[in-house]
Formats: sequence, C-alpha cells, structure tokens
Amino acid sequence: MASTGSTSSEHTSSDRMDVESEGQSDSVHEFTESPNIGYESEEPESPEDHPDPPDLPYDVSYVGRWAPPLQPRPKKKIWPTASTPITRRADLPPGWSEHEDDLLESEIEEQIERCHERIAQNIYVDVFERRLEVYEQLKEEKDLKMKPYPGLSWEVVKRLEQLESIGKWLESENDPHNLIPIVLEMIRQYKSKELEIHPGLVTYWSDGRRITEPRPYDRLELVDLSRKHDGHRAFWVEGSDHEPEVAAVSRSLCQATTHRYRHLYIAVRFPGEAAAVWNFRFMHDTGCTRMTMFEGDIDDLAAEHFTAHGVHAILPPLLGVVATAVADGRTVWWYMRLMQVTMFDDNDQRMEDVQPWDLVEVSFMPGNSSQPDKRRMDGNWTTNKFYTATSPDGSNNVYIFDKQTGFGKYVPKVGSNKRGPPAWRGAWPAVAWPPAPARPVPGAKRAILAKFVTPAGAGIPAPARIPGGRRGTGGGPNKAVNP
Repeated sequence: MASTGSTSSEHTSSDRMDVESEGQSDSVHEFTESPNIGYESEEPESPEDHPDPPDLPYDVSYVGRWAPPLQPRPKKKIWPTASTPITRRADLPPGWSEHEDDLLESEIEEQIERCHERIAQNIYVDVFERRLEVYEQLKEEKDLKMKPYPGLSWEVVKRLEQLESIGKWLESENDPHNLIPIVLEMIRQYKSKELEIHPGLVTYWSDGRRITEPRPYDRLELVDLSRKHDGHRAFWVEGSDHEPEVAAVSRSLCQATTHRYRHLYIAVRFPGEAAAVWNFRFMHDTGCTRMTMFEGDIDDLAAEHFTAHGVHAILPPLLGVVATAVADGRTVWWYMRLMQVTMFDDNDQRMEDVQPWDLVEVSFMPGNSSQPDKRRMDGNWTTNKFYTATSPDGSNNVYIFDKQTGFGKYVPKVGSNKRGPPAWRGAWPAVAWPPAPARPVPGAKRAILAKFVTPAGAGIPAPARIPGGRRGTGGGPNKAVNP
C-alpha cells in the first residue's frame, strides 16, 4: 500500500529519479520566488472540538442537524517555478516532493488541475505529464459511467456500480441470507434520490426495506436493532465508506508459508454471548485494514454454544456484503458481521482491563481454516488496541503490551551491524529450515512467533488458552508456531 505520510526530499523521487546521480549539479537554476514557497498554504482545518450527535429517533434524519468531524488533511505545499527544466535530484529545491498529500487519489479533477500546476513549475515535467495522462484517462472513464445517471453524484454512481456487482454475486451464491431484496431497493432509492450518501451517516435495512433515516453508525445500536429485526440475516448497514478494504497480504505459495508469518491468538465470541468463546489463530499483518475470519468459524462458535448450554446462540449481526481487495489485485465480495474480540494472557486473564471486549466488524471468507492458502487476518484491531513492538533481530517476532511499559526490558536490542532481513526462507534445498531459534527472553516460554507481554515485569507468557475450549477449526490451546 502507498504511504500517506509526508516524505523528505531524500526519498520522494520516482523510481526513475532514484537511480540518477546524487552528485552536485553543474547547471544553475533560478526560481521564481513566492512568499509561501516551502510553507503550507492557508487552508481551513477541521475544528479540534466537535459536538456529540444528538439523540434522535430512528425516523428522524441527522442530515442538516449533525455531521461528523472532517478528517484533517495536510495543507497544500507551495513550490517555486524553475527558470530551466529540472531533471536531477541534486537540483531540487529544499523539501520538494512529488506527492500531493492534500489530495485524494480519487479526486480526479483536482489531480488533473494539480498536474498542470506542476508542469508549469518546470520540475520533473515528464513525471507529471505521465501522471496527467493517467488522470485524463480516468476522467474519460468517469464521464462515461456518469452519462446514464444525470443529476447523480460520482459517489452515488460508483456505489450503484458496486451494488449491481453485489447483486450478481448474490445471485451466483443463491443469496443464502436473503439480501437481494435489500440491494434492489437500495439501487432504486439511489436512482430516485430518495437515498443519498452522507459522509459519516448510515441507514439500516431489514427484509427489503429501510428501517431508519440517515444517522451516525453506532455498534451498540446495531446490536439492539439486530436483535429486534432478526439481524443475522436479511439485514444491512448502508454507509458512506465503500472503498475496498485491504484484507490479504501478498504471498508466494512456493515459500514455506507455514513458518513465514507472524501468528497470534485472538479470543472471539458472538456479541453478548459469553458462553461460547474460542481462541482463533490469526495472522498479524499491519497492511490488513479489516479483520477477516472464515464462515466456518461461525458454525464452530454456534456449535460450541449449543454443546455447552443446549440452546442455540443469538447469531452475530449481519452488516451486508463488502468489497475486499486481495493481494493479486482482484476485488472479491465477502459478508461482514459484528463480532466481539479480546486477547488473553497465560493465566486466562484479558490483556486489557478497560473495555475488555471490543465490538469489531469482521469480513468472512468462505470455507474454513483447513484451506492451506488462506488465513485469518487480525486487521488493524491489534495495533489499535495494544502497544506493539518489533526488533530487527531477524526473528520476525512481534511483542504485544497492554501498558506502555516493558519495551526496553523485553524487546531485544540488536547492533547495527546485525540488522537486516534474515536469509530467504524459500523452498530451495540449500536454505536450512527451520532457522536456529531466537534467544529466549528470561522467564519466557519460547517458540512462538507472537509474544504477549504483560506489565509490571511479569515476563512474556505463552499465548492464551480459553477455558473450556474443546473444538473448532483453529482454536484450542495456544501452541508453538515454530516447528
């Protein structure tokens, strides 16, 4: 994924720029000065304090009454204009970057206008001419798609295109959750402008009809509505963020995938159903933006609940079907549900005392964990919930803390001459596998790729066991990941 942060001038050039000489330039370039060169232009920022939404009934719209705070953006940078073309890094003005951090890639017209500005500045003109060609092609495609829908916004047209694809996918799957009536009604309402996209607001749908006006998304409210409307099926939350989430990491099947990735264990249950808890094995991937599990995991949790209590569990709320971007560039469709997750230490105690169980949106892949080329992904929950750390010791370990203590004590220190990627763990006979185990931390139980660290110097316990865990495709006691 592309970084969204600002980059220094030493690392901001395109791939072509990176291979050019970094020596001193023999040519002299003059710049047309501007009072704002190198400084951020004055653009309005979102207020830091934002009022909480009012408590309105389901049949009253929040549109015009409350809007969520806007996501702050970097301000536009003002760059000088060179008297002669600049094509070498050594000649760039200080702090220069080719990135447009204040614009979204999806803002096509704005990107085209910015390309013309950059070309006029006479700095790496060929880079921005190529970029301009790309966005002009995107503009043509956008105009072609919008032509059948006069009066509709580009966001609505893109959503209509998605919903039509979702409808076809549901038909191919025989629509097991009866979602096609909802999809068809949403398409009708978008086309008639009865339904519009309002950033930060969602509508709830059940059995082919809309049951609320636009309102802020609230997970507890979703659980309540789901229980009133049998929301484990024929239920949908239509929101404003429809860009495909990244849900898989790039991987090569010729490599030793069983040992190559970081794994950790996350306890999962249906919302409010404390009787059936299972410790599932997830892959920890910082590039994954949404937690993913298998549809078979729902069956395992439901069976665990019935085995323990002889009654059926209340199944988790269904939020609909979401677009998911996988590593090979495809966009696939997965069901999304609301689950509760937490993490346990070696003593079956939660890693975090505050808000012990989190409601999390989870995408569900078809099948179960017996498929060797698929893995559950922890999404961004782990890094949003805990403090995490890594060490450049080649072990690929990740250390997880629930307090901001222990980093210096438990994370190995490595000299600069020993840092760097480990030997390629491939399938070639000359590569020894498994590698020698990393030096264990004193008091820790070794042979896990994800280390769980508790505060107050308690050592690094082995991963958790869930009390009463007896069955499931990926649960049970935590085991050593390394062979």
